[in-house]
Amino acid sequence: RLASTIAAARTHLEAYSFHLAVEEIYDFVWHDFCDWYLEIVKVRLAESPEDGVKGVLYYCLREIAKLLHPFVPFVTEEIWQVLGEEPASVSIAAFPEAGRADEAAEALMRSFREIVVGVRSIRSELDVPASAKLTALVKTKDKALQTLLREKEQALSALSGVSSWTVAADLGAPDGSARQVLSCAELFVPLADWIDIDAERAKLRADLAATEADLAKVEATLANERFLARAPEDVVEKERGKQDEFRHKRDRLEANL
Repeated sequence: RLASTIAAARTHLEAYSFHLAVEEIYDFVWHDFCDWYLEIVKVRLAESPEDGVKGVLYYCLREIAKLLHPFVPFVTEEIWQVLGEEPASVSIAAFPEAGRADEAAEALMRSFREIVVGVRSIRSELDVPASAKLTALVKTKDKALQTLLREKEQALSALSGVSSWTVAADLGAPDGSARQVLSCAELFVPLADWIDIDAERAKLRADLAATEADLAKVEATLANERFLARAPEDVVEKERGKQDEFRHKRDRLEANL
């Protein structure tokens, strides 16, 4: 991801699209590095802090300082001085060069994140107690993903609050399970021991009916030619955003039912 980010940032800067360069760097630093990588490596740091992960963290922070320096020079200069890097100032350090991006590794990590988010969504939407130590089943024929999930089971558990994982190509949903259909797999989380299944289904049906009503209103608005002709573009885009949001919510509710 760092290599891809550097390549994209360079492309945007060369085209004088500074706002796009900032968005690309921000997305990597905040979401990939802080939200995910730091949380994942906490497990490795606790178990074997000398296995090389500190070097990767240091390297990423150094390259992030150089990437961000044109936009937040005082902050990045302070970080550079703490790192004790050469040259004496980040302002005269060469801008990062993109290395080889590993697209297969990026795709696997997207799948890893999608599975964690799937469990979190089930917890949130079905009001599963935060203290509940769940079990989860992942059905996927992707051998590389199966291997990754087994190798990173501790990180998966730490990020999702799941105590036990089963990963295989041929799995069925246990009774009373919530289900998420992901782009990379099917996810099943048994919940019979944690929630009142019948009550939750009733809540989901009510929520689904309300969501479908909201979606119908937005779609009727967007089907109105007079509205499209007269409304400002930002208002039309706002309605389209609502349409996408309601569609995604409807799909999630239907999957859980």
